[in-house]
Amino acid sequence: MRHTYASVKASQIYLTKFHPIELNDVVWVIEGDLKKPARFCLADCFRYRFIEYPPFPIGYEKFKFKISDHHSLLAHEILINKAETWFSTLHSKYITKQKFFHSLHSGPSIVNGLCHVSGIKV
Repeated sequence: MRHTYASVKASQIYLTKFHPIELNDVVWVIEGDLKKPARFCLADCFRYRFIEYPPFPIGYEKFKFKISDHHSLLAHEILINKAETWFSTLHSKYITKQKFFHSLHSGPSIVNGLCHVSGIKV
């Protein structure tokens, strides 16, 4: 099942395994498309406030957790300029290595870049 993050229409992500995340941590959702060249956007940003466990809806049975918030910190998707240094770091350290859910505590330049393009203060 492949669908866009926006089609879910909620600030939530499903996880197949536990990750070290704490209540009120900020979750940044970056989405890429399959076009050549790929485009990336900041699809959502929310604070982790709630956790749910299965059973989940059809199509989400393989997941073990769902973390969410009632609202997004982001007003709309934001196209990311791939030439930005912070995005190059994000892409090489996380996206290309398929580390799709990972702490950014060791990447302050990435967080600063995300805050800058979104206008969100964390």
